[in-house]
Amino acid sequence: MNWNRLKIWLIAGCVLVFLLYLGHAIWLNRRFEKDGVAAMGIVTRVYSKIESHSERGSSYRTQRRVKRKIYYLDYRFTVGGRDFARSQRLGRDPEAIRKGDSILICYLPDNPERSRLAFDEEGEHIVKRNGCPH
Repeated sequence: MNWNRLKIWLIAGCVLVFLLYLGHAIWLNRRFEKDGVAAMGIVTRVYSKIESHSERGSSYRTQRRVKRKIYYLDYRFTVGGRDFARSQRLGRDPEAIRKGDSILICYLPDNPERSRLAFDEEGEHIVKRNGCPH
């Protein structure tokens, strides 16, 4: 096999893997929208990490490593007497969310280990502190 043919197969393989990943994400999102069950979870930890990633420079060939603060939230919830715990990456600083807050989550009834945070119409997390919406 010559080098050009190998490059074509490698590119095609990468495109296929990307399309499979994207298809799975869309399918899972639709499952949450159709079958997801809402429940209240408890925030067990809010934290951040400094992570680095590549970012393109001003030209196509230049790349640089950039460090960013990424926020995470750990929560737990109970379904049918079983406890579940999950960690989720947040898109921005969760300044209004604290450990011990109640937060609305959505899980799949046939597999409660698959859960995610729920959002209101404005894209905000639904949080209650001391039983009151926050």
